[in-house]
Amino acid sequence: MAGLTQRNGMWYATWKNQNGITEKKSTKVPIKGKAGVSAKQSKAYAQQVADSMERLAKGQTTYATAADALRSVAQASGMGGKMPTVREYLTDFQGQAGAKTESNRRRAFKAFLEWMDKRADMRLDMLTKADMLAYLRHALTLVSVGTVGLFRTNLSAAFNKAVDDELLVRSPMPVNLNLAKLAREVNPELGRDKIKRLPFTAEELRILVTQFPAPWRDMSLVAVMTGGQRLGDVCSLRWDFIDFASDCLSFTTGKTDKDMDIPLHPTLRERLLTIRAEQGGQEEYVFPHMAQRYMRGDASISTEFTSLLKAWGIVKVDTEKTALKGKRKNVSPKSFHSFRHSVVSVLRSDKRITQDLSRAIVGHDSEEIERAYYTASQADKMRGLDVIAQTIVPTAPALKPYTRTA
Repeated sequence: MAGLTQRNGMWYATWKNQNGITEKKSTKVPIKGKAGVSAKQSKAYAQQVADSMERLAKGQTTYATAADALRSVAQASGMGGKMPTVREYLTDFQGQAGAKTESNRRRAFKAFLEWMDKRADMRLDMLTKADMLAYLRHALTLVSVGTVGLFRTNLSAAFNKAVDDELLVRSPMPVNLNLAKLAREVNPELGRDKIKRLPFTAEELRILVTQFPAPWRDMSLVAVMTGGQRLGDVCSLRWDFIDFASDCLSFTTGKTDKDMDIPLHPTLRERLLTIRAEQGGQEEYVFPHMAQRYMRGDASISTEFTSLLKAWGIVKVDTEKTALKGKRKNVSPKSFHSFRHSVVSVLRSDKRITQDLSRAIVGHDSEEIERAYYTASQADKMRGLDVIAQTIVPTAPALKPYTRTA
């Protein structure tokens, strides 16, 4: 049987886990009791909670059984009113992170609360793993596996904080759940909607970096000459990431937290110096307006780029869109992410560029054993960037030379 200790007017449960280490957790039951509940009754309720916690920790009972026991004690001991509803907790959890994370949280919580409907007003500790599994199965019929994964990540963060704050004994989110496998069970058609991303041709790359309107032509050149970096990293590029004295660009990727150290190719260096001169050195970001939009979670940035691709004939305008299941969107075969495919294609087409060097320039994480023994020098990287630069040099007679507009 678990023990009880007193702390800050509350009963705390203590027990030894399977490794013989003593664990301690608040029962949320007051020592002196509440209205209509004596101190003796409170201690008895606290003991019930402590025993449930110990059995759960040792795997002797299920989360659902333990949660039911704790709810009964909470109601009987008068502590029921302290537990927030699902809606209240998720609403209060927002506003504690950066703009991009908050945008993702709002989207995830909104989708979950809409599915919960009136049940969102039940106590937070009434949520079970069965509830969450049912929700994930539902979400997989509507949106992609990646989107459901994003929802799961943000909901898990909220539930884990509730555990840390001792509102929950354990998170109701299922662990070690393979979403891709579950998606195939729920929706056998999932995966047939996917469109393979295509690289830009050499001529398209030249158009993108010379003729597209500002700031997209400059952002395109940054993407190409930094190894096909992602849209978020290009939007968030700051001047203090660029060392013109040593001709080096250093930053950490937003998606993978990978530290990138890329030599500043003369083609990109000249363009960046022009941009900085026009800004008069007054801006923190290279593309301040795009950075502001990205930080507030503006999803129209990528669609704006796709619209330009269609306007220039780089992407075919579909007169009849394929109806996809659920809320999944029609995906363009070419997008900003195509810069990544383009750079890899250009580098792989040159026999002088090894796969290791290509990975070092682009920032792909693969071939871990080889990567452990290989470090690309700045000179090697510059050699690869030269190959890319030669591809986008505006040599075609139909193309106009690059001129910046005010």
